[in-house]
Amino acid sequence: MSNLTQWISLKLSRIDDPLLFHRTIDRYVGFLHWNIRTLSTRIKLLAIFLTFIYLVIAVLSIPMIDPATVPIDFYFGMWFLFGAGGSCFTQWLVLAHERHKLREVIRFLTDLQRRDRHHPMRVRSRPQILVFVVLYWAQNVGQAVYWAFTLKHTSPIQQASQFAVVKVLASWLYPPIIVMLGQMSDITQVMTFNTLLVFTVEFKILADDFRQAIDCWNVGELRECVRRHRRLLAMALVFRDKLRMYLMLTLEIYFFLITYACFVMVIQLTGNGGSRSLFTILTGFVSVVCLILFGWVCDRLEVKASDVGRQVYNSDWPSNFIYRENRALDYRLTRKNLLIVMMRAQNRIRFSCGSVLDMSLETSYQLLKLCYSAFTIMLSMIRNWSV
Repeated sequence: MSNLTQWISLKLSRIDDPLLFHRTIDRYVGFLHWNIRTLSTRIKLLAIFLTFIYLVIAVLSIPMIDPATVPIDFYFGMWFLFGAGGSCFTQWLVLAHERHKLREVIRFLTDLQRRDRHHPMRVRSRPQILVFVVLYWAQNVGQAVYWAFTLKHTSPIQQASQFAVVKVLASWLYPPIIVMLGQMSDITQVMTFNTLLVFTVEFKILADDFRQAIDCWNVGELRECVRRHRRLLAMALVFRDKLRMYLMLTLEIYFFLITYACFVMVIQLTGNGGSRSLFTILTGFVSVVCLILFGWVCDRLEVKASDVGRQVYNSDWPSNFIYRENRALDYRLTRKNLLIVMMRAQNRIRFSCGSVLDMSLETSYQLLKLCYSAFTIMLSMIRNWSV
């Protein structure tokens, strides 16, 4: 076991691109890599087209089904496909619309990594980022696969159709379609988390470089740090702007998933139907974890971005920065740049959900409180109806 752990650690240490995993899966289900001449892009286009057609037909089939003719958990499973499946597709479309700017941000971060790939902080962070992203992706894939096979017979097309061939075809297509929908949502979240984590590391490195440049009073290095800060902050703001609608949609999706799980759990707890409590618990638990992680990653980036200004402010640059007549221009420019860095660092990047709410741990906790309130209200209502 120890040999296996050492082998894995050695392989991870040799990875010099923290965005490697995202680039790999983006070729097959993402929205950044498009080259119609490659087989991966053709497979991706075909899979997305079939998924969209199946989802549309399934949604149109739901009104044709009499709820009294199917088990209640089957009927809720159909609406779960409408809500969760449609939301997964919408998440993908929202970011695909912004793919040009997002590709520019990814390219910028990749260039930073390649210029100084042996920086100790980058070397240490790459395996951590990769493991975090892979584990996050794996638990989402696991949920999608479990959803696909647990709710296999809740396909609205299968329940609405009168033809045996259509029923069989709809039943067999349901698992791969659901896994594909889950992957379309996963790639958006992997890209978001991966990019936010890399931004966090780069701001942390920049704060450390500022401190070292001020301690040694290297004017050339200070100018380079100021230039890097301006560019890094600009790219972070671009990324923030392109995520605004996506984060709003993500917040709505997790609210839907958590309240849906609570609603079905209420039915199962009161004995009014439903036999898939494990799936319900899994859906609610994974949604809560993902919601908290979104808030945590955004908060962490905010802290590291503001650390740049704190490093400059807490340094002893006024005493090291002595005015000399022969370098008056350098004095004024450097002083001006450092003041600008401190002012910019005071302004939060502020990842927002549609310019309505900040995406933060506080927002995540408030949404969980709202979901809990909805759960208690539904439990009370159903108990009163039972009486």
